[in-house]
Amino acid sequence: MTEFYSGDDLSSLPLTKEELALVEIVRDDDERDWNRIVRERKSAFLAAELFSERRNAVSWFELGRDCRVLEIGSGYGALTGALADRAGTVVSFEDSEIRGAINRFRQRRRKNVTICNSDFKDIIALASVRKFDVITLMGEEVDLSRLAEYADLLQEKGRVILALPNRYGLKYWAGCSYADKNRNLSYFPFASASSDLPSFGVTRKEVLRAANAAGLAHAKLYYPYPDHQFVRAIYSDDFLPDRGALTLNSFSWSGERMRLFEESPAYERLLADGAYPFFANAFFVVLEREGMDSSGARMIHTRFSSSRARRFQVQTEICLGVDGRRIVRKFPMFPEGIAHIETACKNGAFLRERFMKAGVNVASGAWKDGFAEIPYLSGMSLGDRLAELALSGDWAGFNGAFLAYCEKVRGLATGPFQPTNRFREIFGVAAVPAGLSACDQVDIDFIPQNILIVDHSWQVADMEWTFDFPVPVEFILYRAVFYFELDYPDVAREITAAGIDLLRLAGVEKLTQLFAAMEYWFQNEYVGIRDQNFTTLQFADILVPSRERLGFLKRCRRFIGVARDRIRG
Repeated sequence: MTEFYSGDDLSSLPLTKEELALVEIVRDDDERDWNRIVRERKSAFLAAELFSERRNAVSWFELGRDCRVLEIGSGYGALTGALADRAGTVVSFEDSEIRGAINRFRQRRRKNVTICNSDFKDIIALASVRKFDVITLMGEEVDLSRLAEYADLLQEKGRVILALPNRYGLKYWAGCSYADKNRNLSYFPFASASSDLPSFGVTRKEVLRAANAAGLAHAKLYYPYPDHQFVRAIYSDDFLPDRGALTLNSFSWSGERMRLFEESPAYERLLADGAYPFFANAFFVVLEREGMDSSGARMIHTRFSSSRARRFQVQTEICLGVDGRRIVRKFPMFPEGIAHIETACKNGAFLRERFMKAGVNVASGAWKDGFAEIPYLSGMSLGDRLAELALSGDWAGFNGAFLAYCEKVRGLATGPFQPTNRFREIFGVAAVPAGLSACDQVDIDFIPQNILIVDHSWQVADMEWTFDFPVPVEFILYRAVFYFELDYPDVAREITAAGIDLLRLAGVEKLTQLFAAMEYWFQNEYVGIRDQNFTTLQFADILVPSRERLGFLKRCRRFIGVARDRIRG
């Protein structure tokens, strides 16, 4: 077999400035620092190659140590390592000598990866000895006309897995650009049929037609969000997004975009009309000859908490069992996260009694071999119920339901609040005003979106952010308002127009600065979130009146700085 140059010296290759930067980072910096470096350099190219979130595109695959994977179009190797970490053997095919050489440099310490030269006959020769269990095509440009050729390389029950941008994806209507193989940017791929614009992406019909022609008639479509490159969630026809789930729409990883309209409200209308699958930004497609294995549970939804520090990164799957029941599974995305999920399982047990006294049922999880399994609870969330009441103009019903929630939260109080050292460490404050109420052990994520209304009772299933020290119950109410307005921006506008101040209704309007600083510290310093959802500016935009935004921003930063100094001093 022909392979790329296997040495560590790439100096003989005519690398671009961006390619050279990629090689230097891979060579000189620890992988744990790559996210930080990408953010600092603000390079879309480096983000696409190094950002840890890229692994999510393949981490949902069912592989194994006996699995033989063929990666077609490996590029610079953004996904090769993630595949190799979960499979027995990975053969990566790349027709660009430079991209392949860089990938080989990236995988130089892995013993189960082979980088093939541009002659596809080498792959055919390999398959003649032993065919592949999985073939992946995860690049921007996939030649669907060659699916039959790829199918011939599969073992009998093998799968072809495609990642494809949707030509009609909503983000492209809203002004996102797309890049061709030479990284030239264009707009509006759906207009290519009637203009001189280059063709880009595929449609559902094109994929299914090509799969059928290739003898891979059994297809399952999934919808990665926000797209197939930087995956935060994966949906399917069996599990479409809930209201308020599609809010991460600001980025264009090609590096450039216009903002023609706000995508979140558009998504809400598409979901209500059943049109989301047509306008999803991208597809994951699993193709087989004989159909899906029905002997085990099948994944229908996955979400990734991948913007956190490694010890808190969690992959949550909802699977459809052979009996038709749904199952929730939580996996640590890195070995450092095992303790976090095990603790979350234990939290449910000791919180069940406390919450039952407040009229809330708790379903705790059980730790199994490498993951936690939690009962799936079906029903409308309290957040959706509040949104429904607001959008219908039933303000009496809305106020009543929201105040009932506030009463239940305040009913969890066990006495006056006094900060502990552990509290200061996690929430970043040295002192709090007198008069707050404490709950000795409480889930700070006890917010309306995490409460399901089942047979007129409230049920919660996720105890991930439960602490064994006192936390102000007023802080939970603040978080309830913050995340409600963040997840339901269209509803928040209606509430404001109706003259309702949720912070005042919850009785925490005078504590906004304190709790905003606490949440900022918790998300950034403790959980380790560093993405666009948790900037101080966004906190200010959502929860502070506009006339006070600039002043609040300064005060919040100053408060955080003082808290940091006191903690570290």
